Amino acid sequence: RGSIVDVGTVFATVLPEVVAREIALYSVGGLINIFSDIEQIVWPLRRAFGDIEDANPLDDDRIDPQLSPLLSIFCHSCQAVIDGVVVELQLRHPELIIVGTKISMNEKVSRVFDADEESLFEAANHFSAESSPMQRLRWLNTLKQLHESKGQWIEAAETLMLCASTISDSLLHLKHVWTPSEFVLWNDSKRSLWLDTIGQDLDSPGQGNSQVMDFASGFLQPEVLFGEKSRWSTFGKLAQPNVEGMCNQLVVVAKEAIASYLKEKGNEEFAFSRLQSLIGVVMVVVDEHSSFTLNQSYQVSTLVRTQLAEEAAALRKASASLNSEMTEVAKKLLFVTESETQNLKVSQGNTKKAAQMLLRSNYYVRVTLSGIKPKHFIENTSIPTYFEWGNPCIFRVPESVIVAAIGSKLPPTDLTEKICVTFGNPLREALGLDSESLVFRFKKNVEENKDELDSVTYLDISMVHQDIASLDMPLDKCRLDSLDSKRFLYRKQTNPPDKEDKEQPAVNLLTMNGLKSCLVELTVARSFPCALSRQRTILTSEFMEGSA
Repeated sequence: RGSIVDVGTVFATVLPEVVAREIALYSVGGLINIFSDIEQIVWPLRRAFGDIEDANPLDDDRIDPQLSPLLSIFCHSCQAVIDGVVVELQLRHPELIIVGTKISMNEKVSRVFDADEESLFEAANHFSAESSPMQRLRWLNTLKQLHESKGQWIEAAETLMLCASTISDSLLHLKHVWTPSEFVLWNDSKRSLWLDTIGQDLDSPGQGNSQVMDFASGFLQPEVLFGEKSRWSTFGKLAQPNVEGMCNQLVVVAKEAIASYLKEKGNEEFAFSRLQSLIGVVMVVVDEHSSFTLNQSYQVSTLVRTQLAEEAAALRKASASLNSEMTEVAKKLLFVTESETQNLKVSQGNTKKAAQMLLRSNYYVRVTLSGIKPKHFIENTSIPTYFEWGNPCIFRVPESVIVAAIGSKLPPTDLTEKICVTFGNPLREALGLDSESLVFRFKKNVEENKDELDSVTYLDISMVHQDIASLDMPLDKCRLDSLDSKRFLYRKQTNPPDKEDKEQPAVNLLTMNGLKSCLVELTVARSFPCALSRQRTILTSEFMEGSA
């Protein structure tokens, strides 16, 4: 009796278990030896959702024209869920064991360009906090683990704050949350007689349906975030979340987020701001729950009143714990502010102090791939790439890259270019091209040449800025503000006159009109820092600077 959206939510909830069972059955059959085998196994299912999305109601009478927009969202989400299962298996490496078979990773296959973060983020956004918070938390938790594996602590903290927001938004709706149950036809051999034949030819008691379902059911709702799974023995259904348990989880997640923020220098202000916003949401929930309890106190039984009182106590306890944590963060922020003021005075001429000040800023780079596409970008059976060819992508530079760039003694000598080179080296290696097929450009104000060769791949990386005042200043001479921003600036290099045309040099229209250069503003969808370490550019604007 539910709507199409409800049916889609149920489907996307049980899809991870379906995919995991399919992988387990292939493993029992001896068809999985390396990780790329898993990607090839799930690819037909992923492609099937793509075919549904591409179906035209005018050509196929099975497609309702009114459902086309919903089908597109549904298919995108299901593809993201399938990719999410693959990412979860990747995170288990090197301890990836599927029904008794240890799977080795493909060391030669690079996954630098995989849209793993985007897939997990899209899978999480398919679920709402009010109706399916557990599923949303599940994918956000996987995204957090992915960021931690890459050393991206700010993104991990932002993801944990999304988890905390999801929990706080769900607290007043937990009684109406839908939870999945075990699929009887996969677990009851009396109703599905063929279940006993799984792994029968292998003559191995450790590779039967029981082991297959133990592996698959772990993907229905992972234990890593919610502890040991508790099921209702009568109905075989996952336990319903309660206010007390979610409040405890809220405090744990918030404290973990603060710890992740503080693992990179200069983010105390972020931690304080995010925690302050979270406490404001929790206080609204506490007030609404108190108002509801007051209105219902004379209309319900003693048992219900006791339950409401326990929920109110859990909410207030969580609020008090968060306020205590914010007090600690405020003390750290005050101490850091005072220390930073002193360091600014002594940093001039002091290399160590200057390097410490550099680490207290957030830096961003613009990365563009153009020219001829490598094979990996044309066709592959793994997770799709996040790059849109020829379209700039904005990355936040992690602290580890800044530290490596500062300590590097290799050319170039300019710190900005060192950061670009250090950040771009893994991308260059992942492309797998020789020096004749790849051009790596990292100079300041780099701008793609219109006369690019068709047989070469171009990797362009340059620093972008949030503030126009820092465009022309060396990094060690300016303090970049660590503020939320979705707009980034760089100065566009004007094209020089044609060297072959020496008699009639090109006329610079900018100079004739009193304009000395051009600024380019790149806009992304979400303000950095966020739960994603990179974002595609959705809008590009150009502005002219005057000479005065």
